[in-house]
Amino acid sequence: MGTGVTMADLARMLEPFTEQRTVRDCTGLTGRYDVQLTWTPDRLGPLPPNAPEEVVRAREAIDPNGPALSTALREQLGLRLEPKKDKVDVLVIARVERPTEN
Repeated sequence: MGTGVTMADLARMLEPFTEQRTVRDCTGLTGRYDVQLTWTPDRLGPLPPNAPEEVVRAREAIDPNGPALSTALREQLGLRLEPKKDKVDVLVIARVERPTEN
């Protein structure tokens, strides 16, 4: 759920749920939108031992028979994810050294 969300914001919010793939906004839409999207994650990792109660409740509220993310985007927001190969910026760390004392 989001209020005043740009499509670029939505794309960034979706990335953690797309198996480490980069999500780019190619809609051309420039406004801000209120969005509500309900879907069932493909895989849920284990909860940490001391997970906050609200996280536990949220996990229990997930409908295991709900739509997949791509289906929910299409049916609920009229958007779709399209896999494409594209260039992305990558930061490469070639060397690391401990700082010297002054």
